[in-house]
Amino acid sequence: GTLGSAAASTPATYSNPLDVAIPAGGQVESCADPTTFYDPASQLWYTYCTADPLNDADRTSGGDFNFHLVPTLRSADLMHWTYLGDAFNSRPAYATATAGLWAPEIEYYPEASSGKYHLYYTVTDTTLPGGGAAIGVATSDSPAGPWTHAGAPVVEPHAADCCPGSRRAVIDPEVLRTSGNDYIYYGSYFGGISARVLSKDGMH
Repeated sequence: GTLGSAAASTPATYSNPLDVAIPAGGQVESCADPTTFYDPASQLWYTYCTADPLNDADRTSGGDFNFHLVPTLRSADLMHWTYLGDAFNSRPAYATATAGLWAPEIEYYPEASSGKYHLYYTVTDTTLPGGGAAIGVATSDSPAGPWTHAGAPVVEPHAADCCPGSRRAVIDPEVLRTSGNDYIYYGSYFGGISARVLSKDGMH
């Protein structure tokens, strides 16, 4: 029929899932909670992923899954991607030794004197008073890093409004920059979605 003819005449430009090779062998098969960013300076695209194993074979020498510290990919055309490795080689100072770094979010601060790129992320477990999750931030002069963790979180662990003494899910940051205030949104379960005014330097 007509639909079939039209589909057959359309050239294929990409296929899903993305074909991203890992230098040591295998493919990047998992990139949960991704954020994708176009860098105006390099004119390249970057994608940052939650700290999951890259595939089923991504394991430690003991056979446990290898959880990464924000895997990073780069592309010139949004179709062909290169795996760059992890954004971080360590967790922020206030994170527990096994904390996950989840749901990254990147923003460009061209006006910053240093650290023009801000990478926000969930820290699932902290050593801060009362424990709990927080939103952290790291800065760099390049979207490929190296990244420097801030010494304190942007959003600290805190109770859900409903339940004094609790620890709500301070996770999944999203930053919105405007000509007026800048905002950070986070949530989500056990407390809903929250919004706070973000400092102009993006750090508090």
